Amino acid sequence: MSLERQLFPNSLLSVSYSGAHGVHLYDLANINLIGAGQYYLGDPLVVNANCPYSNPVTGDPTCYTRLNPQYTNINKRGSMGSSSYNGLNVKFQAQDIHKTGVSLIANYTFSHSLDDLSTTFSESLSNGSLGYTNYTDPQLDYASSDYDIRHRFVLSPIWETPWYKNGKGFLTQTLGGWNISGIFTARTGIPFSFYDESYLLNYYDVPRLTPSNLITQTTVSGSPVQTKPKSNTFVGLTAPAAAMIGPLDPALGISDFGPYPKNMTGRNIFRGPGAWNLDLAVQKDFKLTERFSLQFRAEGFDIMNHHNFYINNGYNYTVQGAGPEQAIEQKGGLGNAALGGNHDERRFGQFSLRLLF
Repeated sequence: MSLERQLFPNSLLSVSYSGAHGVHLYDLANINLIGAGQYYLGDPLVVNANCPYSNPVTGDPTCYTRLNPQYTNINKRGSMGSSSYNGLNVKFQAQDIHKTGVSLIANYTFSHSLDDLSTTFSESLSNGSLGYTNYTDPQLDYASSDYDIRHRFVLSPIWETPWYKNGKGFLTQTLGGWNISGIFTARTGIPFSFYDESYLLNYYDVPRLTPSNLITQTTVSGSPVQTKPKSNTFVGLTAPAAAMIGPLDPALGISDFGPYPKNMTGRNIFRGPGAWNLDLAVQKDFKLTERFSLQFRAEGFDIMNHHNFYINNGYNYTVQGAGPEQAIEQKGGLGNAALGGNHDERRFGQFSLRLLF
């Protein structure tokens, strides 16, 4: 749904809403989890010195069983996924404002994207499990999408110099016909989760952090603290230490796949730092003859040489009893570990000459 209104000549204000709801989305889930034999079938906990996992209560090495002991992990392809999106967009567009040659498009989006699985194979860097945390309850993971950006603003101005547009003289060739344009983008941070690898039974299903006390901060600070001099790692958020719950404790009636502790953190409740960038371009056409002209163009990317902060997901796992967990950030987005991909933020430029005929 969209509403548009002309404010003054050559200008337009637009307010629009976009919504979407997805059901029966393609998914993948492990239906033969380690420990499911104890939880669902009542299999006894077998103490064996050869088992690598310790019982959180007794400290004894314990062997866990699966629903089907003949196999290891069993991946089931299905269609239990769901999603929703709601977005409000405000756009202002104007051309040749007051005959100055300035035109611009400004766009602001306020939106919220939710789902229980952002990618089928959980390949985005904010995932700690393959598929759902609990395949019997996909709604346990229903939260902000891995790519949810709540606020985004884009400004794109274009200035065509209004003087010396016509003629054949020296001033027309040197001062007239210049075109300067840019794109400024700013957004809020991307969500992420803390996961708990303590008493890890397998990397298919890693539970999220169950904090030992109240979480008081969920958004990464805009002014993170450098971890050590001359390093490219920073700390902008510290979460509480994990509670000592263990992957399977019959005495407490909890496990890595259900029912989960009531205070286990929700998916993507933490929010990374925002980011902004500015690109500029300059262009001019030089008239050679009636049929030929030469176009010069110069482009500058990240013209301010601004390096944003990005969550380094390789650090975002907790170890029970080892103290509070920190959200480690990288500046500039260098390396595949930076949440959101390899941004490689650095200032660089390129130039071109084009013959038009």
